[in-house]
Amino acid sequence: MQYRILYRPSFAIAHVQLDANDVLRAILDAPKLSAGGCTGVTFDLMRAALLDDAQLRGLAAAALQRMVDGRIPDDVLPLLADSRLIALNKKTGGVRPIAIGEALRRLAARATLKHVRDAVDAHFAPNQVGVGLRNGAEALFHSAAAFADQHPDHVCLQLDFTNAFNRVCRKAMFEALMEHPVLCGLVPFVRCFYIGAPSLWLEIGRAHV
Repeated sequence: MQYRILYRPSFAIAHVQLDANDVLRAILDAPKLSAGGCTGVTFDLMRAALLDDAQLRGLAAAALQRMVDGRIPDDVLPLLADSRLIALNKKTGGVRPIAIGEALRRLAARATLKHVRDAVDAHFAPNQVGVGLRNGAEALFHSAAAFADQHPDHVCLQLDFTNAFNRVCRKAMFEALMEHPVLCGLVPFVRCFYIGAPSLWLEIGRAHV
């Protein structure tokens, strides 16, 4: 089986090391009834298999570690990178595409982020309140409302960018990761799924496009 080392830095970077306990914490915290990706594997299926089998959790940790280190077989990478696409109708017209990634990849991300959670929080706070901050959006809403009451002569501008996430410059993202003393350890894992063009599989009846 051929492996491709997708990232080999010329200098030492922070390294994330996963073990069976990381897998246990990640699968316990994973949302229930969450949809599966192209293979149909869900967190609930993995939870049923992993919770009562310490040996299997150890094997799962080894598999997730390969992802974190960027050591994914070429023929396996598309299975982990591709997503199942669901098209939902918007109330205002048009279509809202929802991409559901593979559960095993999402589990690796959950386990990895627990190792760098403090660094992520410190890096983004207080500039963003939408991810990782409990009741952050509610606090922002109430703060804006209070500011508007105190300053009736001011205006509030709300921007909504179309397809904003997919328009983010990947080069800038990698540069930001590399500059961080802790988050640079995420580069091998992130690079696996952002240097190529994974497929989105749209279900139409029983067919996949």
